[in-house]
Amino acid sequence: MIINIVCGGILPSSELFDKHRSNGLNIGVDAGAKWLFENGYQVDIAIGDFDSVDKKSFEAKETITSSPIKDDTDSQLALVTAIERFPNATKFQIFGALGKRIDHELVNLNLAAEPRFTSIKEKIKILDEDNEISYLGAGTHVIEHNENFDYIGFSIVKNVKNFAIESARYTLEASNFEAPRTFGSNEFIGAEPIRVSLAQGLLMVIKTK
Repeated sequence: MIINIVCGGILPSSELFDKHRSNGLNIGVDAGAKWLFENGYQVDIAIGDFDSVDKKSFEAKETITSSPIKDDTDSQLALVTAIERFPNATKFQIFGALGKRIDHELVNLNLAAEPRFTSIKEKIKILDEDNEISYLGAGTHVIEHNENFDYIGFSIVKNVKNFAIESARYTLEASNFEAPRTFGSNEFIGAEPIRVSLAQGLLMVIKTK
């Protein structure tokens, strides 16, 4: 099962959502619930304190109202709920995670680094019109070429050991780096996949147009 979480940042186009949603279960976070409803998608779960949208503006199969006074953002609560309800989900896709409030954007970009989300870190994907963000833990990984993206970047979320990049425009010999550090504007060589390896740590992979 794929879980689609729509947050209240810069909301996606229907074209982007349709391309990735794969008839998964939809969770609307605050204004994301209204966006799902207004664009004709089923709102399986709506969650949030609904300070930015009236709950009467959408219909949901289930609505979870959070307190406006809390330690977590609504997007964090949505991911916690998704894991508790659907522990065997194969992917957690987050739309509307970027833009508008920078503090919320930073929370969303660092979800995979939170200890409570360690078990699903490589299942988290953040998508908008220009970017596709995923996360890699220790191991050797093959990143397939995607003709929709011109560039690829790597950002260190947790300190890495023996981080190496092969078969890319700009390669990197196995090295250790402390977070934060970002390697941007790399490229695929034709349709050849890029190989990335790290012995320890957490890496953010950013495909961008």
